Amino acid sequence: MAALTVRVGTGTGLVTRRGEAVLYIPEPGENSSALLESFRTGAPATMLDSIGETVVAEGFNVAPFALVVVADSKVQLRVFGDLEVTTTLRTAPMLSGRGSGTWVDHFGALIDDVTVHCGEGADERTDLVAGTVLGGGIELIVAEASPASVREPASEPELPVELASDPVAPAELEPEPEPYNQAHLLEAFEDEPPMPQADWAPPAPPVSMPPPPGATDLVTPVGSHTLAPEMAGALRAELTGFVLAFDDGSVVDVAGSLVLGRKPIVEDVREVGVPVEGDRVSRTHIRVGVTNDELFVTDLNSRNGSAVVWAQNGEPEQLIADTAMQIGIGDRVVFGSQAFTVQAREVVSDD
Repeated sequence: MAALTVRVGTGTGLVTRRGEAVLYIPEPGENSSALLESFRTGAPATMLDSIGETVVAEGFNVAPFALVVVADSKVQLRVFGDLEVTTTLRTAPMLSGRGSGTWVDHFGALIDDVTVHCGEGADERTDLVAGTVLGGGIELIVAEASPASVREPASEPELPVELASDPVAPAELEPEPEPYNQAHLLEAFEDEPPMPQADWAPPAPPVSMPPPPGATDLVTPVGSHTLAPEMAGALRAELTGFVLAFDDGSVVDVAGSLVLGRKPIVEDVREVGVPVEGDRVSRTHIRVGVTNDELFVTDLNSRNGSAVVWAQNGEPEQLIADTAMQIGIGDRVVFGSQAFTVQAREVVSDD
């Protein structure tokens, strides 16, 4: 089993990831949507065959692309068109489809960590977990996810991940916060002494909150824009999106559907988990997603609930568990000791 990190550089190309398969199209053009649809619907284990069938069906009239698939302890590479891929594989330091009437393949054994580069330099802060983003280059870091690859100090015993930082009894690991009276949902965010409802104030910024690892927004480099997977084929459509601006300055781009919590459980491949630390934040607390260009928030039956503070009048409204509520620009969502404000993402056009 291998662990894959996908870094993205700014640009107008398309980078798409599903599991351990990544497709990069540096210059989207004719029939790019056919490649994207084939990538989205094909099984990861047979991705090379799916893409190959699409290229043949389109009469080889598709945009240049690079496809990387990690499977069966191998790194599988496919390059089509005037495109160059460099790797740390001794058997394929460089792979190019330039001058070839078809694609070029290479299969390398995953013996050591492998790095694959294509296009412009990538942002080291990024890690595309799933979905589609605009990008001008990619860097893939493939590491063997085995005990031998985990570099632990020799004097430290090998422990499960959950016990590595705090050797306590299993029953005490990650305890859910104690429930409390719903009447005090916003108690932590009110000034002392309590102020009238009309003078309710938003929560003070937390001391610090590290950027959520793997969050799709934070995985998108500055200057590029995350697209919901179902919109990947609309290459020239104008897209207006939403971002979640947290109090510490971090910004999460809403791409498709996000699940926020301390250790969010994501059951749908179209969703992305965004870890958010904070008092009274449940493991899986809220879902934020776009449907028909409208933004909705849902409390996922959390212990301590959630609330929306409406931008129009500053009034808070408690969310009903498992019931989606539409929100918009300027509205504020409070969950546990965390809160974010909805902001607009600039319009993106591929023209």
